[in-house]
Amino acid sequence: MLGYPNATRVHSDAHFGQGTGPIYMDDLRCDGSETSLFDCSYAGWTIHDCDHGQDVGVVCQTDSSRIRLVGGSSPNEGRVEVRPADSFRWGTVCHGHFDLKDAEVVCRMLGYPNAYRVRPNAYFGQGTGPIYMDNLQCDGTESSLFNCSHKGWRSYDCDQPNREDVGVVCDYSRVRLVGGSSWNEGRVEVRPDDSMDWGTVCHNQFDMEDADVVCKMLGYQSARQVHNDAYFGLGQGPIYMDNLQCNGDESSLFNCSYPGWTMHDPSCSHDQDAGLECTESFLLVAESRNIFQIEVQDWSKVTVSDMTDHSSMGAYWSLDYDPTTDFMYWAAGRSVKRVRRDGSRMQTIFEAEGRSG
Repeated sequence: MLGYPNATRVHSDAHFGQGTGPIYMDDLRCDGSETSLFDCSYAGWTIHDCDHGQDVGVVCQTDSSRIRLVGGSSPNEGRVEVRPADSFRWGTVCHGHFDLKDAEVVCRMLGYPNAYRVRPNAYFGQGTGPIYMDNLQCDGTESSLFNCSHKGWRSYDCDQPNREDVGVVCDYSRVRLVGGSSWNEGRVEVRPDDSMDWGTVCHNQFDMEDADVVCKMLGYQSARQVHNDAYFGLGQGPIYMDNLQCNGDESSLFNCSYPGWTMHDPSCSHDQDAGLECTESFLLVAESRNIFQIEVQDWSKVTVSDMTDHSSMGAYWSLDYDPTTDFMYWAAGRSVKRVRRDGSRMQTIFEAEGRSG
């Protein structure tokens, strides 16, 4: 009824605390096939012989409880292991056709914002259980890996079983920009190291030095502008930081001085969420497979410096740029993103392959 595949545990005796309202149902007898609890046999509405000390609770199984990462050096990486809904035996996924889109779904199921890398060939060690999935074909938008197309449960054609176990590295970013019209701007959101719950930064004393640190964490060169008063919309999570005092050269916002996590002025609310714009420096990849650093001045022609030329002056020339057909590449944390200027076909990539369109 709540959208979960099934239940994993029943708790009696008000395990989750006592309720305060009426006791509506007692002596329930379901056979498990009913589509609604109200189709089951029970004593009758409000008819019971118990009190709130006997309130019942349940634990429902979620798809995220059927997937895990094993063998990595940190929680955000490891061999992908899954299990059927009707079994607690873990198994692996063969790396055939497994790409970044599949990894994105895995990482989101585990609470990470996106995927950073796919690791084939049992990079995180060989699993010992069954090979449950192969030839996964996710489009990257699915809420669950089990909604993606694949050969079938326990059906695979791996040449070297378990030597082809796939692994992923999920992005563990702790800062992001939300609500902007482009990737380089938005409301500043952060999260604790031990939580995936995002929150905001109050704009008290938030200035260009603080903004520079945020932008550098996201792979940009510097900040262009600070926007206060929830310019990019009101956040919904906790207000984690306030009165930030960075000097601008810190490698992380969390190395700056501030009162403490979740400590903020009582008058600070989400209508004071800080936002910013970062300078739009992109990596443009040309047919020659050289990587260029560009600073976009207008959207038709840019001056390009060849970053593969290690001479002191570098090589500079002008390059025609068509925003409707050419891709832009830029660093976002440890990932490399690419997108058309019109916002279509955004992807996270690992290595620039040397194509401009």
